[in-house]
Amino acid sequence: MNIKLIEKLRAIEKVNGDCARDLFASQVHARELDEKNELLNKGCDDLKRKFIILQDEMRECVENKMLMESKVISKLGSHGFKSRERHCEGGIVGPECPYGFGYTMSLPATALKTDL
Repeated sequence: MNIKLIEKLRAIEKVNGDCARDLFASQVHARELDEKNELLNKGCDDLKRKFIILQDEMRECVENKMLMESKVISKLGSHGFKSRERHCEGGIVGPECPYGFGYTMSLPATALKTDL
């Protein structure tokens, strides 16, 4: 009987050891997943910051484009050129167009060579 109890005790110890190894391995795996998750979150934060910077740069470019268009229209208007309105995709006409389209000009080719 003692031999059977000793065998059962050894079997329990083996199962215990296997469980301890599995637990340790799962803890290591969980730490690795946490590290990867942290890296992904950092990467997402970096991408969000870059996206915000790109949005600001795009907004600035559109504002500069509209400013240049208004300067060109004003300069060409003072030289006697007439502008015609351009319809944008949204159906709005003129500088208030949300897509950044303003007025287009009807110009002869020589007008493009003048110093604006």
